[in-house]
Amino acid sequence: MNIRLSLAAILTILWGATYSQSIFISRIVPGNYLSDNRHRVEFSNPANKVQSLEGYLLVTRDYSVRLPAEARVPAKGTFVLAKNPALGVNLSMATTPDFLIRFPMVEHEGNYLVLFDPNGRIVEALYFSPVPNVPFLPDRDTLYTYSREKIPYYIPPENRTIWSHFTAGSNPSNVFVKTNGTWRSSNILEKPATDYQNVTVRYKEGIMSLRWTTTFENGSKLHIVERSTDIEQFEPIDTLNSQGDSRTMRQYVFYDQGLVKGQTYYYRIHNVDAQNKDTYSRIREVRAEEGQEEFSMEVLQGPTSGAGQWRVRFNSQYSQQVRIKLYDDRMMEAAILFDDFVYAGNPGLLKIGRKLAPGNYTILAETETRRFGQNFEVKD
Repeated sequence: MNIRLSLAAILTILWGATYSQSIFISRIVPGNYLSDNRHRVEFSNPANKVQSLEGYLLVTRDYSVRLPAEARVPAKGTFVLAKNPALGVNLSMATTPDFLIRFPMVEHEGNYLVLFDPNGRIVEALYFSPVPNVPFLPDRDTLYTYSREKIPYYIPPENRTIWSHFTAGSNPSNVFVKTNGTWRSSNILEKPATDYQNVTVRYKEGIMSLRWTTTFENGSKLHIVERSTDIEQFEPIDTLNSQGDSRTMRQYVFYDQGLVKGQTYYYRIHNVDAQNKDTYSRIREVRAEEGQEEFSMEVLQGPTSGAGQWRVRFNSQYSQQVRIKLYDDRMMEAAILFDDFVYAGNPGLLKIGRKLAPGNYTILAETETRRFGQNFEVKD
């Protein structure tokens, strides 16, 4: 029997076959970029060959990031994008230059995630909130890359058919998983034996000091200090025994010597619990060099500064906790712009998302050891 297909039918079949083999987002841990370390996005590749995410733009209410050339999803594999470097994370947003932290101005629980292809087309869109009608959509912004490229984007209203919606708050106790083209919620992974906070590394007088805090310990057995020179291959250099189960903070310190001056090193803490399960801290980068400026910051004017288009670029010699605040001419606090860890040698860029009235302002950055200030003026 002869079967004759129209050109439209053939194109439909071919398009469907191509579309079914496209990269898609398969798992989301929402979190909140500024307040916790949970947030991560997992891409899946159903095809039999490696596919690149280069040029794709991922946007949420909290941030926007353009994916670089190294964002490649292996055949039949996954690619994990997360806030910080960790075991199993392929790309860290915090160490990606083409990255902008955003500050939602509308007070409403919920968030969204939109993936644009290199041509600006939306390939995935998901939002979660207590109600389906939300005031934070539509939305628009512009990402300025490290090379000064301008990437504007527009997020459509929630009534468009591209959206998938979940009834959830801004930090739900579950993750979102896409199976057979349909999103569903899933239970979050079980808690680790400990949680590492305030991991700091300092080089002074030929000695590297590594300090960290555990917010709790439950079945924790060993804290293994690991070091790398390429952020890929880590070697254990010493082991500290756990101080025992606790619901309060515990302090640890380790000193490393015999390092090559001028060499860049990466450190992390590897925890092994009583069941031999692993937990890792954030990776900390530091250069074995003294006498450099610990922290630098500059305020950049946007194309229309009178409309509040201001950005703050900052850089730190050390991986450390930094809080950046905006003050008005009376030195009254107007906004907290940043309160998180920064990574050594990785410049950060913040956008002041609110419209500023004409006047004099001060940006004040508080590091773990000093304060740094920068003044700027908003004109009519």
